[in-house]
Amino acid sequence: MNPWDNSTAWKSEKDFMNWLRSQTRRIWSRHPVKISYKNNRRFKAPIGFNGKDVWACNCEMCGKLVRSSETQIDHIVMGGSFSDWKSYTEWAKRILWVTPDDIRELCVDCHTTVNHQQKTGLSWEDAIIDKKVIQIIKEKKDRLVLQEAGITPASNSKLRRQQLVEYFKGENK
Repeated sequence: MNPWDNSTAWKSEKDFMNWLRSQTRRIWSRHPVKISYKNNRRFKAPIGFNGKDVWACNCEMCGKLVRSSETQIDHIVMGGSFSDWKSYTEWAKRILWVTPDDIRELCVDCHTTVNHQQKTGLSWEDAIIDKKVIQIIKEKKDRLVLQEAGITPASNSKLRRQQLVEYFKGENK
C-alpha cells in the first residue's frame, strides 16, 4: 500500500511527493556542509545601514560584495526534479550528498539566472536577457519599453516578447 492510498494527509501521489520535496529542502536549509561553507566564506564589511559592518561575502559568479543573508547556495551540478519514489532517491542524493566542492555561494541575481539557464538551456547572456524580458512583461511594461526604444510594439504579446529579446540582444553588442 502507498502512503497516499486511503490517507487523510495526501490526496494523491503528487501531494505526497510535494510534501517529500518540501521536507528534503528543509533538511538542506540546515545542512552542516552548507552552513560551514557559508561561515568559512563570510567576513565583516561596511555595507550595512549607515556603513555599519555586517557579515558579507563575494558572489562566486559576478564577484559582487553582498550581505551573507542575501546569498544562496547553489549546487554546481543541478539538483533537477523528481516525480516518483525511484527518482526521489537520486534527487535527494544530488541535493544532500555534497562536499564543499559541489556548491558555491551566489548573489540572488546570479542564482536565479543560473536556475533559469539550467531550466531553459539558454546561454548565460541569453538567460539574463530572458529574465529581464519576463520581468518587463510581468510588470506589463512591454509596450512602454518598446516605445521608449523607438520600436513600434507588435500586435500580440508573443511578438512583443521577441521584439524585446532582439532589442536587448542588440543593446549588448
